[in-house]
Formats: sequence, C-alpha cells, structure tokens
Amino acid sequence: MSITIIGIAAAASFVASVSAGFWLMLHLNSVASAFEGKAGLVASDTRARHSKQEVLVAIAVLLGGAALCIALTMSVIVA
Repeated sequence: MSITIIGIAAAASFVASVSAGFWLMLHLNSVASAFEGKAGLVASDTRARHSKQEVLVAIAVLLGGAALCIALTMSVIVA
C-alpha cells in the first residue's frame, strides 16, 4: 500500500475521530442521559435531544477512528 493512501486514510480517520469528539462535547446532556446512573453521571432537568443510539455511534466513531489512526501509524513505523 502506498504512503499516499495510508496518509489519506489516517487523515480521514483523524478527522472523523475529532469530529465525533467535538459532537460529543457539544451534546454532553445527551451523553449524560445515555449513561445516567453509571459512574456518577447525572443528566440535567432538560430533555436530551439525541437518543442513546446516536451517542453510542458517536463514541464508536471516536474510538474506531482513533484506533485506525494508531494502527495505520504503527504499520508505517514497523514497515
């Protein structure tokens, strides 16, 4: 695999991960209501605007993008 394709894939996974992280930070009320009762998180009185599934998808994109970026970096370093 060429270094250009690896670089594009790493950049895309980084952008996806950062975007999901910003989305999660902007919607903390939804995150708190999705995990209410766990780890001392308490949702505010207002209703969450996003469902638990949307929050879990954003967390999966965040972690998946970070893992892919690290894996691509390691494949370049090792090779």
